[in-house]
Amino acid sequence: MIDWKTGLIPPVTLVAMTVTGIIGAVTCEIWASHYMVEAIALVALGHCSWLIMNRANVHLFGRGDVNKLGAICACLGAGATAATFILGGVIALVFALIVHGPNTLPSKSEIRFGPFLGFGASLVLVVELLVI
Repeated sequence: MIDWKTGLIPPVTLVAMTVTGIIGAVTCEIWASHYMVEAIALVALGHCSWLIMNRANVHLFGRGDVNKLGAICACLGAGATAATFILGGVIALVFALIVHGPNTLPSKSEIRFGPFLGFGASLVLVVELLVI
C-alpha cells in the first residue's frame, strides 16, 4: 500500500482510507451530508494553494497532507479538521523539539506532517465521541 522508499501513499490508498472513514463516521452516527461538500472544497483549495506555493518555491505541506485533511473533513467536518490541523502542528513541533533540540533544529529540515495529522485526528475523534 505505502511506498516505504519514498514515503508516499498512493491515491488509491487515500481513496480507500476516505471510504473507510466515511463508513466509520456513518456507523458512529457523526455523519452529516454537508461534510462531503466541505471536504471537496478543502481538497480543491488545498491543491490550488499547493500549486501556487510550489511555483513560488515554498514548501510547507505536500499534496498527501491536503488529501488526508480532505479525508478527515469528510469524516469529522470542517471544525474538527481545523482542530486536527492545529493539533497536528503542535504535536509535530513538540516532536521536532524533542528529537532535534531547540538549538539544533536545522532551518531547512523537513518533517513529514501526515502521521501527526493522523494522530491529531484520532485525538479529536476521541474527544468528539466523549463529548457527544
